[in-house]
Amino acid sequence: MRDSDSTRVLAPPRSFREQFRAIHKIRVGRMSNLWLYVRYQLLSKLLVSIVVFPAYNWALRKLIGATGRSTINSSDVMGFLWSIQGAVAVLLSAAFVLLVMCLDIAAFVQLELRRLQGEPLPTARRMLLDALRLYPRFLHPGSLVLLAYVVILIPLVGFGPEPSVLEWLKIPNFVMDVIIHNPAYLTAYVVAIALLGVLSFFLLATFPAMLVHGHSPWGAMRESLRYMRRYWLINLVWLVIYLVTVLLIVGVTLAVLGGISLWGIPLVAESLLTIRFTTLLAALIAAGAVGLILLFLTPSMLRELTRVYAVLHDDSPVRPEPCISTASTEDRQARPRLFAAVVVAVAGSVIAAGIGAWNFDDLFRSEAKIEVVAHRGGGDLDAENTVKGLEAAAAIGAQWSEIDVQRTADGAYVINHDSTFARVAGESRAAEDMTLAEIKSLQVENGFAPSSPSRPVATLEDMLTAAKGKIRLFVELKGATADRRMVDDVAALIRQHSMEKEAAIISLDQGLIEYAEQKNPDLLTGFLYFFAVGDTENLPADYLMMEEQVATETELLRLNDAGKKTVVWTVNTEASIAKYTVSSVGGIITDHPQQVIQALTERSLRSDLELIVEQVLNFG
Repeated sequence: MRDSDSTRVLAPPRSFREQFRAIHKIRVGRMSNLWLYVRYQLLSKLLVSIVVFPAYNWALRKLIGATGRSTINSSDVMGFLWSIQGAVAVLLSAAFVLLVMCLDIAAFVQLELRRLQGEPLPTARRMLLDALRLYPRFLHPGSLVLLAYVVILIPLVGFGPEPSVLEWLKIPNFVMDVIIHNPAYLTAYVVAIALLGVLSFFLLATFPAMLVHGHSPWGAMRESLRYMRRYWLINLVWLVIYLVTVLLIVGVTLAVLGGISLWGIPLVAESLLTIRFTTLLAALIAAGAVGLILLFLTPSMLRELTRVYAVLHDDSPVRPEPCISTASTEDRQARPRLFAAVVVAVAGSVIAAGIGAWNFDDLFRSEAKIEVVAHRGGGDLDAENTVKGLEAAAAIGAQWSEIDVQRTADGAYVINHDSTFARVAGESRAAEDMTLAEIKSLQVENGFAPSSPSRPVATLEDMLTAAKGKIRLFVELKGATADRRMVDDVAALIRQHSMEKEAAIISLDQGLIEYAEQKNPDLLTGFLYFFAVGDTENLPADYLMMEEQVATETELLRLNDAGKKTVVWTVNTEASIAKYTVSSVGGIITDHPQQVIQALTERSLRSDLELIVEQVLNFG
């Protein structure tokens, strides 16, 4: 094919070998691209963090405030979305995500297309302006499908071009825990992810197709499907090569710096201060290197996808000779600049390591007390939501136990999490459909250790009696009977047992917690949520109890400064336990209280290297 000025372009290769050679031929330009990426990412992230996101956040808060709320959260998000302000907020959020897509995805595709046509690299400022000029093209009805691809599909399957501002999007851990422990759910999940993964792969060329051929977002997705059906093999091979290369770079970087930390530092460091300094320096450089790789993961993936698409597609102008010549020259010019940037970054790390080593104990050896909350009675210590589990949690030193209360048909209160007793006791009826006497005949199986003895279903009175003076209780109002009557009845039972300071009423329903605060201001309350936007410090509860994805270190520090008590749920994995036992959270809800207590005990005994790795790399 020839373009308008009859310049010869690369003919689309036909065989797999020809395709591979044609793509490999134009591999130059990585160094100059990297130098431009550094400058562009700094400029675009500054724009988003200083201008775009604050403006979006301000507008969103105004919309939330116009409905009489200070936040929207998992309790009342649907009520907000059905309002006029909610509809405007949805449109505003879509416009925000589309703008970020222009800055974080379309910009890099457009850059590679120009490079493939032999044009010189633009400045970071010009690249940013060009990306902003693309924005109107995304204001199209077809962008709804594109948004679903970027916001839902890519986070679900775990690969594809994803804007950095959306990296937090994923299935919550508490949902994954339910899926993993239910064979039917797990099978369906694996099949769904496999099918969605294939779909995501076939949509990888969406952005190149949109910008190369001027398709609408929906048309570009259809073009990507057609293109990938024809060239799936070379794209798959190239994607595997790319992913293996990234993993090797990360692995080698961490291995080298880990080796320096474990064996090199003791050889050259003599005093505690120098050991801390060199360990911190190695950790900071490792965190910076890995962070840089992750920051450039989407741009580099888009580079490869765009190049493969442009080389293989029948209607994409590619000028190999001008591209190679220009890119080679720019690579030579970029090397000393990159070297200078590395020197500056290392110098900054040296200064930061020096400050950190001098103030090491204040920064890394915090004495903040984190309380352990056994989930559903005693977690994995015994059958869930039973007196034996509660007693086991108290015996190992857990400060709290979280239990779930439901009302029976005759007005009593029993402890059970699910809508029925099917999972724990083989009874398909719900608590509200059974009398207390009928429920008393049930036996709760130990899901963590099936061979262990079953236990009777406990009443709320049983749990309060067993807990008094030994362990405090988070009493969650659960099921269809969670209403104001339940709030009043549970509050009365807490008072009857004189446990006003030993028990807290908690719920996922913000309205119930507001009612509990109004009727019983002297009792402790806790609000559970897995999503919140706005002034979360104004939520009406003594304890703010967040799902893991919400409980970022920044959010925890902000809420602590506002005087709120913070709790994170449900912390079950080794990685999560390691993360939150060195965090600023006030309490950890877990199915594995013994492991969390052990981790907290070992926290004071951890070496400097362990503390640095956990805090710098986990929260860096």
